[in-house]
Amino acid sequence: MHARPVTVVNYDQYRKLEDKKERILLKKKLYLHKRETDRAKLQDLGKKSVQVKNENINIQRILRDLNNELTECSKQVRQENRNLLDETKAAERRKREATLKRT
Repeated sequence: MHARPVTVVNYDQYRKLEDKKERILLKKKLYLHKRETDRAKLQDLGKKSVQVKNENINIQRILRDLNNELTECSKQVRQENRNLLDETKAAERRKREATLKRT
């Protein structure tokens, strides 16, 4: 085998090709890193989305429970008002009856 003599022109071309190859490899490495980073970000967003959905479900459950409790309290207040009104009417009736008996 004969060694081919390396000329300056061949060496310059070789260096240019090596530089181009290094730039391409670097771009590929940066692209792969960016793709992995983006994939990780998407996974984090997916996890956060699930967390937000779960929080919304919990908030809706709490609101439903509070609305049920509010309805129950409103019923109790109406019942207490009816009882108070009945007691007031009964007291007024007794007072009138007592007044009528004295006369």
